[in-house]
Amino acid sequence: MNFDEKDGFNLNDLARRLANIIRLGQIFAINYETAKARVKIGDLETDWLPWITSNSGNNKDWNPPEIDEQVMILSPCGELNQGVIFPSLYRGSAPENSGNIQSITFADGSKISFDRAGGNLTLDIKGSANIKVAGNAQIEAANITLKGNVDLGGSGGNAVARVGDKVKIDSGSSAGEWPIIGGSSKVKAT
Repeated sequence: MNFDEKDGFNLNDLARRLANIIRLGQIFAINYETAKARVKIGDLETDWLPWITSNSGNNKDWNPPEIDEQVMILSPCGELNQGVIFPSLYRGSAPENSGNIQSITFADGSKISFDRAGGNLTLDIKGSANIKVAGNAQIEAANITLKGNVDLGGSGGNAVARVGDKVKIDSGSSAGEWPIIGGSSKVKAT
């Protein structure tokens, strides 16, 4: 069987496409508005490619890749310009060492962690946390512990007194400031 120049070209093109079906590289540019990034594979730099997300319909997820993150590109027919970026690969050690823990660790050290075996959810937030609820909110637990200053009124509300604080009585035979010596058996402060 003789191969001519066209056959050689076709074999080289097939080998190139086969090599490009799955490639590993590093993110070197990101366009957040279009949800696309460019990946460097050795000396090769891709065009702008979309990255995979878990939801993009009515429920949406936003977790963009970062510069220098190692990713995988899956290219239909081996054409890199039609590729999509798959999530990251660990280049160093993983953030957890247990199959029961699911976690997200952010750049500032904040962390969301769920222990599937114990059923415990932990939020370790380095900055502030804001929870906004359009409807009603309910917290139900065997015990609730609040540490730190507590504002129960948002922009106002009634002051809350603790045992040992003083209350002011304006009139009557008990007028003056008096210490609180007992409180609610259901609301406790430390």
